[in-house]
Amino acid sequence: MARSKSQSALTHENIYNAFAEAVEDLVYVVDRDGRYVMFNEKGLSSCGFDKEQVIGRTPVEAFGPEIGAAFMRNNEKVLKSGKPMSMQEWIAIRGVSRCYSTALDPVFDESGKAQAVIGISRDISELKRMVEELQIGSERMKSLFRQRVHYEHLVKGIVRDSITRHDIEDFLHAVVVTLGEGLSVGRSYFFRYDLSRQAAQNTHEWVAPGVEPNKEMMQDVKTQSQPWLSSEMLAGRVICLEDVGKAPSPELVELMRATDVRSILAIPIFVFGRPYGFIGFDQCDENRHWDDIDVELLNSVCRIVAQKIERHRLEEEMLGSERMAAMGRLTSVFTHEINNPLQGILLHLEGMDEHVDEGGRKAFGYVMDGFKRIAEIISRLSDASRSKVEKREVAVNDLVKSAYGLLSKKVDMKGISVRWFLEEGLPKVMGDERKLHQAVLNVLINACDSMGKGGSLSIASSKAGGRVCIEVGDTGCGIDEQAMPYLFEPFFTTKGKSGTGLGLFVSHSIMSEHGGEIEIQSARGEGSTARLWLPGKK
Repeated sequence: MARSKSQSALTHENIYNAFAEAVEDLVYVVDRDGRYVMFNEKGLSSCGFDKEQVIGRTPVEAFGPEIGAAFMRNNEKVLKSGKPMSMQEWIAIRGVSRCYSTALDPVFDESGKAQAVIGISRDISELKRMVEELQIGSERMKSLFRQRVHYEHLVKGIVRDSITRHDIEDFLHAVVVTLGEGLSVGRSYFFRYDLSRQAAQNTHEWVAPGVEPNKEMMQDVKTQSQPWLSSEMLAGRVICLEDVGKAPSPELVELMRATDVRSILAIPIFVFGRPYGFIGFDQCDENRHWDDIDVELLNSVCRIVAQKIERHRLEEEMLGSERMAAMGRLTSVFTHEINNPLQGILLHLEGMDEHVDEGGRKAFGYVMDGFKRIAEIISRLSDASRSKVEKREVAVNDLVKSAYGLLSKKVDMKGISVRWFLEEGLPKVMGDERKLHQAVLNVLINACDSMGKGGSLSIASSKAGGRVCIEVGDTGCGIDEQAMPYLFEPFFTTKGKSGTGLGLFVSHSIMSEHGGEIEIQSARGEGSTARLWLPGKK
């Protein structure tokens, strides 16, 4: 019977040892003295040990005091309490940190007293890391969700502003402020292009507390000063730099360092397919990683801004077209009703000249000049009211030279110096050459009339974004800011009694008929610049 029990125990021990050696977990037995009496080889080798370094030793002797003391305390608790323990802990063995899930169970003798501890420790480091990564990912997803909700709230506010704020500049300022405060950046800003001058201007800026404003120093920034940035923006590409020190442009790196910028995100705005400007963010206190959701937000806002500007322009054009149509109908009737009797009066007056005595000749001259001036106004109104445009190819530089030729004598008499900047190889435009000639001549006359003796007149042509630009600049008296909104209204003049108020009105009408536009930039005492834009022939 005793031999049978011994054989049974031996069989159980062999089975247990075979099991222990087959698994890659740490499987071990510690006796009442706290010494290892069994430790599987696979478990030991995974930690860089062999049995000679562990069997017969305490955990402190085998693994060192730092982690061995904790092993001993846990074993003693199980031996004293007679109850199993389980735990998960990170342990650094020979410089390698692993997380083990450990189960300690007491082994009892025949009297029911705990005489040993069996331990099984499984390396769950990868599982633990996966769980931690999942937790981090979950927190990241929650953060992104909160961020998206916040960004959607910002976009809704900007959409609301695009409807309620009718003034474009007021709307753009609101956009910049909303984005700056909502994204916690150092600066948010809007730049507008001046393609004819190959420059950009910072027209709206928001800065965080403690950040220096850049708006004043970012006026009239020439595109050639930032070739890489300008080419990327004009091509419609996003600028997204976490570290501006690594930008592929030494000019941009130098500018960003001078303005304390660490990271930048900028997205271009196109209006009716043409470059209009861009909105951007600066991060000044640290490098900032711009998430896809940041780019997505700014893209959405830029689309809203472009649509607002396009809608605003279309509304202005519709109002202008309606106003011009009504004015054309009224003018057509008006000129017809007045011109017939006026021509009869002039014919009779011209025949009376020889019957007027010397004393009345001067007064008669005033009467003739007055009627001729009326006839001129009627003629110009009649030209403006004609809607039919006979289009053919027109060479812009030849058109400009021809218009200037009619004015050259007056320019010489006033001692005005002329500077020419006509770009070669311009695409031709399709239009009514006579009308376009009149539009250019009106602008040249205004520039010449604004200057007294001396002064400087600049005449330029260029191409940009599929359009051709005729630019006329002067160093004359300039125009008051209050007068600027009324420059294209009929009979509005800044020349006093010497002006008819029809020159710019007629030029504006002609440009609209040709799918172009006219821009005036001016300030009192600083001269004026007029730009006539026409679509180039495709």
